[in-house]
Amino acid sequence: MTVADQGAKSIAEALEAAWNAHDAKAFASAFRADARFTNVFGIELQGREAIAHGHTQILAGMFRDSTLRLDPPSVLPLGHGLAWVAARWRMDGAYDPQGAPWPNRRGIMHFVAADDGGAWRIVAFTNMDLPSDENLDAERRKLVSGSQP
Repeated sequence: MTVADQGAKSIAEALEAAWNAHDAKAFASAFRADARFTNVFGIELQGREAIAHGHTQILAGMFRDSTLRLDPPSVLPLGHGLAWVAARWRMDGAYDPQGAPWPNRRGIMHFVAADDGGAWRIVAFTNMDLPSDENLDAERRKLVSGSQP
């Protein structure tokens, strides 16, 4: 396992543990102080403090009963102390913005991680929901076959 793999794995484990503890400060500690964050709604936050504040709100609200499970991350080293990371996730127990149950969510997060003085942290992060397996497979087939309009 490379240093980048180890760093990405430790970040993924920290994010999952902090989310499931509903601990916004611990969640934000995985980010560099000047990090950029974009959530599934396209809302952008800048800086660890803003990330912690935003997650304090949602972890007490729509995600108060949620459980997050991350798959092992896929890591692309970008050079010494820098990596691009992708991790698929699944979530149960969430509520949509209108307060209705939002079961069986799944998505993928992408982030750039950097060695930040001996600890790997997230520099830039984007998160997105994924469609159903059926819709995802159909779109994948279109892309591979070149049949997109």
